[in-house]
Amino acid sequence: MLGISDSVARGFDDVLRGSIWLILSGLVVNLSGLVFWLLSSRFAGASGVGYAASAVSISGLVSTLLNLGLPYAMLREIPVRGSKAFSSGLLIAILLGLLGSLIVIYTPLSSLYTGFSSYALLAVVMTILSMVSIVSLNTLIAMDMVWEYFLVVLASNIARIAFGVPLILLGYGGLGAAFGMLLASIVASTASLALSVRRLGLAAPGSGDLAEILRIGASNYPISLSPALVSGGVVAAGILTRDPEAAGVTYISLMISSAVGLIPSSVASVSIPAMMRGASPELSRLGASLSASLVLPIAVGVGISSRSVLGILGSDFSARWEILTILSLVSIPYAAIANSMSRMNWERSLARLATIGVASLAVLATLSPILAGLAGVEGIAIAYLASSIAPLPLIRGVDIHGIIKMMAIQAILTIGLSQPPRESLIDAALGAIGSIASIIAAHISKVSRIELLGRAIAVAINIVRNRHTNRE
Repeated sequence: MLGISDSVARGFDDVLRGSIWLILSGLVVNLSGLVFWLLSSRFAGASGVGYAASAVSISGLVSTLLNLGLPYAMLREIPVRGSKAFSSGLLIAILLGLLGSLIVIYTPLSSLYTGFSSYALLAVVMTILSMVSIVSLNTLIAMDMVWEYFLVVLASNIARIAFGVPLILLGYGGLGAAFGMLLASIVASTASLALSVRRLGLAAPGSGDLAEILRIGASNYPISLSPALVSGGVVAAGILTRDPEAAGVTYISLMISSAVGLIPSSVASVSIPAMMRGASPELSRLGASLSASLVLPIAVGVGISSRSVLGILGSDFSARWEILTILSLVSIPYAAIANSMSRMNWERSLARLATIGVASLAVLATLSPILAGLAGVEGIAIAYLASSIAPLPLIRGVDIHGIIKMMAIQAILTIGLSQPPRESLIDAALGAIGSIASIIAAHISKVSRIELLGRAIAVAINIVRNRHTNRE
């Protein structure tokens, strides 16, 4: 039915199983995040959200800028080097986390707004914890401990709401929201670290182990910088405008956009260790096709109805709807690039990986200052979209012609149906219509892989049955 061998189909089923748990983890993060920031915006206001979001964004920006591609290095090397790869990554992460904390303390980031010093201290701690989590969480994925990964994510997000929301209601405002995010980081880093150490243990890494982790990471590092710099747009918005409300709106839009990208990122992440354990590299092509087919209607719906989506948080957020509409267009090229990177990591095509990343980064670095000056935060979003499309001619192992057709379908529907101002109900209805139209258009143009979706559903049903059987 899939037109692939039985061995490839079995490997694809394993990837689907792991991806489903990662997608569920991502949904937990984003849905609980939506609830958390919704409550924060209601009781702390857009300004309070801006302060807290800026602290979180600073931590995320610094840790991503300094991670040196460690997520990809862990996914690739843990199945091969085991404890030595884990210990090497952890040592590098701790050193980089300490460096990141110094950057936060001794740069203007610590005085972003009036009264921001307390938030900056929280950002320092979150930066160190984030670096540890980068290694330990990706180690769980690499060891196929996806169920444990899900539990860690669930626990950390429960802690965020259970601790942060009461603090907000007690009158701590944005600081309460920031403390909630801090506790989530503590739970995620300590729990994932404990599970990883219990499974792998710790071993003294040799110079060869450290060097290989750094080589693999450095090759993947440039492509990971683009999302980090866009996340830094939240910080840039605050620095350039001294307007925490703009920072808050941008952060929420990025959070929603990342939720749309859950499917391709999850499939790509699980594919790397699967291929390193002997699965077929054909997984990258199948993963890209499935990811794009599933993401297309979601991204179209979000892009068209961005006013009503952001309007849930209030009029301050829906007024900047263009940011979310622009970012929704990144999803299809991201699906192609992410899954192609899985293939290239398996092949150890380090030069090509680095070239793709540098090309994306060059476009973003060139266009961001120009477009930010012309259109503000919306300009940064446009630059990110351009940087996501630019590397497509360089990727391999995916159906690039099908990806281009899907991009065209998405762009036509999103741009065509998102423009006129309208009531929220009409906005949401048009989003639903656009989603359905994208499915029909993809089917007519023969780029949709319905049979892959059917297999994914079958794997999901088996997961539910197995969990139910285990409980009995």
